[in-house]
Amino acid sequence: MSFESKYAAQQASQGRKVHTGLPMLFGHTKSDGLLFTPPWARSDDDVRAHLRTLFPNITKSALDQVIDEYAAPSSSSARANVDRFATLLDDATIRCNSHYLAEASLASNTRIYHSVFKYEFNVPPATHGADLSYTYASHPPQNGVDEKLALFTQDALVDFIRYVDPNPEDVDTWRAYTKDNRKAMNLGDPKDGSAKTVYGDEQLDVEKCEFWRGLGLFGGKSEEGFGRNRFVVQELK
Repeated sequence: MSFESKYAAQQASQGRKVHTGLPMLFGHTKSDGLLFTPPWARSDDDVRAHLRTLFPNITKSALDQVIDEYAAPSSSSARANVDRFATLLDDATIRCNSHYLAEASLASNTRIYHSVFKYEFNVPPATHGADLSYTYASHPPQNGVDEKLALFTQDALVDFIRYVDPNPEDVDTWRAYTKDNRKAMNLGDPKDGSAKTVYGDEQLDVEKCEFWRGLGLFGGKSEEGFGRNRFVVQELK
């Protein structure tokens, strides 16, 4: 286990190489941000206030851009407002940091056996840490955990640790994440949450991640006057 004192994008933009030469496996759950969403967050002012606690250096201009990017829902229901804020927090703090780390790993790793793999856990409720029920499932599993998916998850993790490859022997269903193949393994169908594996496009809005990086909160250099459409991120050396 490692301890990181800064956001992934901050480290990348400041020139820190990310685990050079090591194989990496990145993952997140579909609704990571929900457990960290204040249930009282209803208005734009609530969102602004909470973001200031997460990013003390955030400017009024950046806050305005965030409010515009994650516009208030047409419905005034509590659920709609919580979903809005949960998605925002998911992108800003977890999902996009997984993306930044994966991209930084691709940029900094030059060795032959440095494969990068990605997954997303989609079985409801798919909140932060929900995948651990499958990672550490007993057999037979408890609490409604699907045994077939639990076995796949456990075998994949063990095989990655032992062989730098999460696939079973002589199987290539989970291909490495590369510049030409930005795909991930979905643990649970991303459409309906059913307990099966679906390999395909990652369920990630890359434009949202570049939006957050472009604000300059993570160490990227925003070009004043160009807002979210123009920014410069320092490349790893």
